[in-house]
Amino acid sequence: EWLIVISCLLIGFALRCYTFDQKSLWLDEIHTLNDSRDNLAGQLKFYQENPTYLHPPLFFILTHLFSPFPQPERDLRIIPLVFGILSVPMIYILARSFSHTIASFCALSLPFMAYHIYFSQEGRSYSMVMFLGMVALYFFVQHLKTSEKKYLFLIAPVFALLFYTSYSAIPFIMFSQMFWFYQFSDHEKKPSISSFLFLNGLLFLLLIPWLLLV
Repeated sequence: EWLIVISCLLIGFALRCYTFDQKSLWLDEIHTLNDSRDNLAGQLKFYQENPTYLHPPLFFILTHLFSPFPQPERDLRIIPLVFGILSVPMIYILARSFSHTIASFCALSLPFMAYHIYFSQEGRSYSMVMFLGMVALYFFVQHLKTSEKKYLFLIAPVFALLFYTSYSAIPFIMFSQMFWFYQFSDHEKKPSISSFLFLNGLLFLLLIPWLLLV
C-alpha cells in the first residue's frame, strides 16, 4: 500500500508542478497579490479598518513571506502547490482511519483529479483549506476511536487555522461536529459530553482574540 501512496505522491507532485508558474494571473490572484503585500502589523491595521472583509489573514500572511513577488505567477502559487501535494498522502491517511479498503482508491483518485490540480496551481487558499480539513478530521477520528484527550489539543488548533485561513471553513467546522454521533465499532464507548464541551471551548478561546479585533 505504501508503494501505491509513494507512487501517487510522485504523480501528484508531477501533475501539480507541471507549468504551474506559466499561466497568467487571473482576477482572484490579483486580489491575493494586493492583499499579501502587508506584513502582520499592516494586516491587523487593515482588518481593524475593514472588519467585514470577506477573507481572514492567515493565507495572505504566509504568502507575504515571498514578498516582494519578483515572479508573482510562481510566488503566489507556492503555498497552494505545497498543500496540494501534501493532500495526496493525507487523504490516504484519513481514509485509512475509516476503512483500509477505500484508502488506496482515495490515494489513487486525488492525484488525477483535475479540479484539485487546478486549485493546487491557483494563488488562493483552497488547497490549504482542504488539507487542514483532512488533518482536523484525522485527529477527530483518532479521538473518537481512542477517547484520548491529547487529540482534542490537536483538533482545536487545526480548526482555528482553518478559520483564520478562510471563513468558508465555518460550515465545515460546524458540520464536523456530527462525527460525535459516529460509531466506529460496537465495542468502542461513545465520547462524553465533556469532550465536546472541552473541544469547542478550546476552539472558542483560540478564536476570541480575532473576534474581538474585528
